[in-house]
Amino acid sequence: MKILYFTRALPDPFYERLLNEGYALNNPSNQNFHSRLIASLRLGAEVECVTLLPSNIASKDIVRCPGWHYLVPRGILLPLANQFNDLGINDFDIVLFDTLAVKLGQVAIAKAKERAVKAVGIITDHPKNIAKAPFYFRIAVNELWKSASASIAICPALVLPNKPSFLLPGIVREEAAVPHKEESPYLYFAGALSSRFGGPSLVEAYLKADLRWPLLVAGHASDLQINDSRVVFLGQLTEKENASYEAGAALLLNPRPLDPELDQESIPSKMFEYLASGRPIVSTRHPYFYPRYKDSIDFIDESVFEKYFLAHKDEKGGLKGLKPNTSGKMVVNEYGVSHWSKPLLHFLEETMAASN
Repeated sequence: MKILYFTRALPDPFYERLLNEGYALNNPSNQNFHSRLIASLRLGAEVECVTLLPSNIASKDIVRCPGWHYLVPRGILLPLANQFNDLGINDFDIVLFDTLAVKLGQVAIAKAKERAVKAVGIITDHPKNIAKAPFYFRIAVNELWKSASASIAICPALVLPNKPSFLLPGIVREEAAVPHKEESPYLYFAGALSSRFGGPSLVEAYLKADLRWPLLVAGHASDLQINDSRVVFLGQLTEKENASYEAGAALLLNPRPLDPELDQESIPSKMFEYLASGRPIVSTRHPYFYPRYKDSIDFIDESVFEKYFLAHKDEKGGLKGLKPNTSGKMVVNEYGVSHWSKPLLHFLEETMAASN
């Protein structure tokens, strides 16, 4: 099977290099999800990836990687469809595309129609949940959904009605990370740092609890301004760096506030990473993870992080009595890159064979 995959993700070495050089890049959860999905498909199929370069990347910065092709955002002067034609990709059996990458998705649908092959939309979120997304963006995504022959979706609320669908709630790397080491045990949170996802309230609760263990925070889009040496902002990390910090943490934190509508349409990918690390976790009660992992995650109500910290605080300002995370190996086995490969490829083969 030859798969043509349209994505906003970049080859991992390219993405890591740009981060290390200080470039502002897309949400890392998008990068990680698609990179892992591509790796899973490549265990049993040929995959050619087409990505749209960020507008701030110059040609001199491009890293060439086998199986990856780049388009540049040059608008009407150099339409993406024309750029694609110059790539010389003519042999593929099925098309996959990120439905949130509108311009790429439009090219994907057009090329699938030209070749009379199926186009499978990959749905990781509803467009209305994306901060500051304009109305026309939602309309464009909905049109892409209608054009897809089938979907790979992270949850039932996002599958395409009356079309074949594959549920892929999460996917993790299987390689064990080298734990990061600090002078003392540390707490760790990785993700979007906006109020909507609980970052500011988590930091506030930590400071009120007056813990001595430092709080390390990694992520993007932060409005936080904290002048306290115990709160360390790491910025946006590579996947390997993030895995290392997760593996070395005394406690992993997920403060995302409960939101019944959002929680039905979005599953926090960091939670699969947290579980796979085997490190202790405290989290709000997302419906996917509770009650599946109530024996490995300390679930709390969304507004009681300060109460949790104080209840577990020891005489030296650290934490004691943390619930062990015993689900690490199980999560790697059930959500690992290699686990998904055969069922995903079987789904694509069935989709290709199905009549329109």
